[in-house]
Amino acid sequence: MQDLVCRAQNDEQAAIDELCQIFKPLIYSEAKRQTVYNVLGEDAVNTAWIIFLNFIKRYKGNNYASLPGMLQCVLYYELLHAMKKEICVYDNEFNSEEVLENQSCDVIEENFNNMVIKESLRALPPKQWQLLEMYYVQDKNHRQIAKVLGCSERHVKRLKRLAIDNLRSKLQA
Repeated sequence: MQDLVCRAQNDEQAAIDELCQIFKPLIYSEAKRQTVYNVLGEDAVNTAWIIFLNFIKRYKGNNYASLPGMLQCVLYYELLHAMKKEICVYDNEFNSEEVLENQSCDVIEENFNNMVIKESLRALPPKQWQLLEMYYVQDKNHRQIAKVLGCSERHVKRLKRLAIDNLRSKLQA
């Protein structure tokens, strides 16, 4: 295991592939937990893979026998953190009181509103969705997003405003 992790940390693709095969059941079981999957949806599995690859890349320990247990804990807590971020995005930026004109905070209605918001987000053009995810979920600033998208910061600000306006119009429809 130690040799495999070391080779993966040196970007050897065969070692990374082998580690992925070894830990695939664990990653899917953590990502498919009902609460995780309900909040993150299809992104749960991708998020779990990213967490796994980052963990392997950063691992500096010397106890490789307990690596699966540590990985399971890291996946569990990082997925909880991702869920918290996802919920914060909806609570802070897309507050149902702002978007849906002060509707009642009944639990069933609130859950319905969150589902409507998720569906509206998924209906955005991919570039707008990517921008919102980078800004609100990944905590990237306008400059970092501009580098990823290959455009100016000014364009990122306009695109973000457009994405938010599109989202509001979808929610009010």
